[in-house]
Amino acid sequence: GSPSPHGNDHAMEATLTNLREAIEVKVWSPHGEPLRGFGLGRHGVATVHVGPGERLFVSTGEGPNGKVKVECNQIDDRP
Repeated sequence: GSPSPHGNDHAMEATLTNLREAIEVKVWSPHGEPLRGFGLGRHGVATVHVGPGERLFVSTGEGPNGKVKVECNQIDDRP
């Protein structure tokens, strides 16, 4: 599957809803280093925190964002 990057300038809460098949989710640092990742099974739902400058990648077997719904909400990232 092709990775689908979602960059951000602020801290975000991304809610992922997998509608069809298992997917792989990864969060990368602003420096291109893998920070954390997990698998999400079919029909699974997960919420992941994406910090400022980090990128969220979703890989599926059906192409970019093929059957995955991604909702991002900006959260208060001030100290």
